[in-house]
Amino acid sequence: MTLHSPQFEARLRSAARRLIRENAQLRREWKRAPRTPLVRQTAVLVIFRLLCAFVLAAAVFASSEAGLVWSTQSAIGAIWFLASAILLRFRILNTFYRIDYLAAFTVLPTPTDVVVRWNWSRVTRSAWRTGLDAVAILSAMAVTNAAGVGGWLAVLPLAALLTALVHALAVWLTFVPLPAVLNLLPLAGIVAFVGLVEASAWREWLVRFLAEQSETISIALPAGWVLRPYLAWLTSSRLESLALLIPALGLGASLVWARRQLANHYSPFAWALWHVFQMPPEEWKARFDEFLAAQPAPPGRTEILDSVEKREFLQPSFKADAGGWIERRVLACLTPREWTVIELAFFAIPRWTRLALIGSGLLAVSILSAAIAKRTTDPSIQAIGTWTSIVCGAVGGLVLLPLNTGFKRMAQPINAGGILIPFGALFPVTMKELMRVAAKASLVRGAFALPVMVVGGSLLGLALNTSPGWAAFAAAKITLLAVASTPMILALNQSSTTNDTSIVTFRALPVVGAFLAGFIGFVGLGVGSIFSPLPWSIIWIMLAAGISAGMASLYGELHARRSFDLMTRPKET
Repeated sequence: MTLHSPQFEARLRSAARRLIRENAQLRREWKRAPRTPLVRQTAVLVIFRLLCAFVLAAAVFASSEAGLVWSTQSAIGAIWFLASAILLRFRILNTFYRIDYLAAFTVLPTPTDVVVRWNWSRVTRSAWRTGLDAVAILSAMAVTNAAGVGGWLAVLPLAALLTALVHALAVWLTFVPLPAVLNLLPLAGIVAFVGLVEASAWREWLVRFLAEQSETISIALPAGWVLRPYLAWLTSSRLESLALLIPALGLGASLVWARRQLANHYSPFAWALWHVFQMPPEEWKARFDEFLAAQPAPPGRTEILDSVEKREFLQPSFKADAGGWIERRVLACLTPREWTVIELAFFAIPRWTRLALIGSGLLAVSILSAAIAKRTTDPSIQAIGTWTSIVCGAVGGLVLLPLNTGFKRMAQPINAGGILIPFGALFPVTMKELMRVAAKASLVRGAFALPVMVVGGSLLGLALNTSPGWAAFAAAKITLLAVASTPMILALNQSSTTNDTSIVTFRALPVVGAFLAGFIGFVGLGVGSIFSPLPWSIIWIMLAAGISAGMASLYGELHARRSFDLMTRPKET
C-alpha cells in the first residue's frame, strides 16, 4: 500500500480550501486556528543547524589560534560527532517507535517492510544535519592548514563518509540499552564546555587536557578515523594515520547491514508495549502469560456479582515486600491513595534498587580508573584511565541520582479520537498527587544515593590527590540538587504532551518567561552552591528547591485549568 501520495494530498488540500472558501463558518474557524507554517519551522531548523556548524568550525579555528597540536582539531570533531551519534540514536528510535504512528499502522493493512522503508526515508531526510557539520569542520581544517586543491576536493567525499559513519554508529547503538537520560549528555557537555571556557583556571586545564589527550581521542572515537587521516594528509605528518581510513570505510559500509538488522528485529507491536509499559516485550509477555495461567476458571454470573460486591478485584497489584530495598521503602511511605497512583504510573514494580546498584558499580569503576591513571607513567594507560573515569563517573552519577523520576508513563501520549493526550488524563489523578508520590520516591532514592556519593566523592578526591573533604561535600550537594529538581523535571515531562499553546502569545509570554527564568535560576543556584562555602551553599540549595517546587506548583495549577502548556500541543494523527 502507499503511505504517502503527493497527488492525493494535493487534491485533498485543494478540496479543503474550496470548502473553506464556500462556508463562512469554516472560514472563521480556519482563521482562528493556531498555525505554524512549514516554511517557518524549516527556516528555524536550518538556522539552528547553521549555528551549530558555525560553533564547530569556530572551535577548530580557536584551537589553531591557541597553537595547539593539529590532532586537537580531530579530537574536537571526534567528540562532537560522538554526541551527534548518541542524539541520532534516540531520534531513530523515536522515529521507528512513535506511539501515534504505531496506532495508525495497527488499523491499516500495512506490511512491516513498508513501515520500515517509510521510517528509513524519514531518518534519511535528516542526514543533511550531520553532513553540514562534517563539511563545516573539514572546511575549517582546510583553511587553518592551508589546504591545496586536492585538500579542498576531498572535503565532500570525506564529509559523505563521515555522515555514513555517524549514521552507522547511531544505528548500531540502537541495539545497546542506553538510559534515556543520556539524551541530555550533549547539552550537559555544551554547558560544561562553556563553563570551562569562561573560568580561566578551568580553561588552562581544558587546553592542557586537549593537548595531552588529543591523540588518544582521535584514535579511540570513530569520527577521528576520518578527521585524523585528513589532517595528516594536509600537514604531511604522521602519514601512517591514513590507515585509519580502513576501519572508517568498514564502519561506514556497515550502515547497510545495520539497517537490515534493525529491520529484521523491528516489531512495532512489541515495541509499542515496551514504550507504554516501560518493560521489554519478552518480559511483558512472560509476566502476562504467568498472570493468565494463575487465573481460575471463568466464573459464572453469580460468582462475578459476589466478587464485585466484595470488591475483591480492587486488591493492590504491588505487594509490599516486592522489589528491592528502595522499592519497599517507597511503598511503605505511601498512603492507600498514593499506592493507587504509583500503580497507575508503573506497569510493574520499578527497578530503582537495580539502577542504584549499577550506578554505584560505575562509580567504583570510575574511582579505580582515576587511581590507576594518576599513579602510572604510561601515557596510553593514563589516557584510557582518565576517559574511563570520566565516562563511568558521569553515567554512574546519572543512573544513581534520582534525575529520572520514572513517572513518565503518566505523560506518555496516547491516541484518543485522533488527538494525543497524556495517559494520566484518563484517570482522576491530579498533578499534586503525582508530584507528592514522585517526591517521596525521590527522597528515598536520594537517601540511598547520598552516602554512596559522599564516599565515592571522597575516594575520588584521594585518587586524584585533591581534597577528599571538598569532593565529598560537592557530591553531597549534587545529590541534594538532584532531589530538589524532581518537581521541575516531572512538570516538564508532563508538559511535553499537554495543551494548549503552539505559538507564543501575549497571554503565554509572561508564563514562558517565568519558567525560563526559574530554570536559569535553578541552574545558577545549583552551580553556585557547589563552589560556595557551607553556609551559603545550603541557602542556595534551599532557594533552588523553592524554585523547583514553585515551577511545579505553577504548572500544576495551569495544568489543572488546561489554560497553558510550556512546550507542545496535542498532534492530530
